[in-house]
Amino acid sequence: MTPSEPQDALTLTTRQVIAVKPQAVFKLLSDFPAYGAWAPFLTLAPAGKFAEEGQLDFRIRVGRLPIPISMAGEIVTLEPPRLIAWRMGGYGIRLLETFRVDPVPQGARVTHTVQCVGGLKGVLGEGLLRTYGGVMRQLDVALARRLTKPGKIRR
Repeated sequence: MTPSEPQDALTLTTRQVIAVKPQAVFKLLSDFPAYGAWAPFLTLAPAGKFAEEGQLDFRIRVGRLPIPISMAGEIVTLEPPRLIAWRMGGYGIRLLETFRVDPVPQGARVTHTVQCVGGLKGVLGEGLLRTYGGVMRQLDVALARRLTKPGKIRR
């Protein structure tokens, strides 16, 4: 199941090719407790002991803000080894973040998309995406760095 793409969403997309197998990319992206080890600005944790499966708490360090931004979220798509998506945010504004992993001759093409929707999108959306764009780029760099680290076994 592909996450829905609202027609009125504000959208950011990045693409990169990483010289590893798509399965290695998906394995790293779907290992939520490990994010802190390779992307220390982002923590994904189960939402609490009474949370349903797939519900996560996101803590994101943005720029020079003294404290991380915290948001509730949930996994909305998990299709190994090619697609993972989560939704985070709350009333008024939500982000849908998607990673699509496709095999290419050089390894894996990773398409990373963030969509902003909700009633407050018009007021906050562009600024939020501008800010979150920095997080996206950091995450893309951290992903490639972790997967192509010299001496790391890639399966």
